[in-house]
Amino acid sequence: SNSDRIPLLTANSCTSACTKGRSAAAMTKGPRVIPMTCTMLVGLVLVALCWMMFHKEYSFHHDQLPGMCSDARLHNEAMTKARFFIDDTAQTHGVVTLRCSIPVHVYPCADDNSTFCA
Repeated sequence: SNSDRIPLLTANSCTSACTKGRSAAAMTKGPRVIPMTCTMLVGLVLVALCWMMFHKEYSFHHDQLPGMCSDARLHNEAMTKARFFIDDTAQTHGVVTLRCSIPVHVYPCADDNSTFCA
């Protein structure tokens, strides 16, 4: 029978039914506007934080100066004069913890042409 049929909507009837009382722009906003806006704001904050961290690391790297490290001895001393320290003063419940220390001497290089740092 005719009452069991689903009415077919044409393009004109759908457009007029969808926009009754509202503009098309208001229809597209809907309930998803707030989550989408929050997501975009969180994304912008994350991008800003990433760039700030990059700038901090780049500035740190840019300010570094070349140098030379000498472990356990001064630069002008022979390897036989190398020294290290053992500390056995830490004791807990009858267990002694040994700590080994090796002094490290850092010598800054004044310029890149220095043979001292080569």
